[in-house]
Amino acid sequence: MSRPTIPDLAKAANVSISTVDRVLNGRDPVRPQTAERVLNAARQIGFHGVTAIARRLEHDKPVIKFGFLLKQSHRKLYQMWGDVLVAATEAFPDAHGRAIVRFMDDLAPDKAAEAIYALSREADVIGMITSDHPQVNHAVDGLAAENIPVVTMISDISTASRAAYVGNDCVKKGPHGRVVHSRAEWQWRQGFRLRRKSPISCARTKRNGVSIILPGERAGLSDAGDGCNP
Repeated sequence: MSRPTIPDLAKAANVSISTVDRVLNGRDPVRPQTAERVLNAARQIGFHGVTAIARRLEHDKPVIKFGFLLKQSHRKLYQMWGDVLVAATEAFPDAHGRAIVRFMDDLAPDKAAEAIYALSREADVIGMITSDHPQVNHAVDGLAAENIPVVTMISDISTASRAAYVGNDCVKKGPHGRVVHSRAEWQWRQGFRLRRKSPISCARTKRNGVSIILPGERAGLSDAGDGCNP
């Protein structure tokens, strides 16, 4: 039985021969989804260049530095968030993710703004848990102008320039203080996604049931506290 050829691979992946050639030789860019489809097809048909394709796709992945700004380092909840975010970033399949986790032990608004600016000098994109304040909003506005997206987590801020909010909707909620919209998804720069799954309570409860889902990673976090203002 003859070995599968490039035309065979193109047919199996439902792409053109020129697309397969670009994936194999890296002559021109190929969308990551298309390249992954070619790789999967190569594995399925036993194409001899599977290792070369996988190596090239790994080499072509961008390096993205994800900065995470969390609250007090002595609180178990935020320690767990930090651990989960690091693990999920490292497991992110679409890029070589580098997690940079910083904690704010001084929660004064001016200190929070300083911490945001400091993290922006290290990271390509920022996810943060902080309180809403004009100084914090001003810092986020400044980063938006520099094309550095900021995503708020758990507790939102009022500026419209933040890229997205991942957490509870404390205004739109159903019976027993639970969120009406149980699922939402936002995309960060270069395909990074955070997905909120399962509604959490706005009322003070023992377990908030917060979930963070990144591609290929899932981790539930819970702690005593307020679901709206951790």
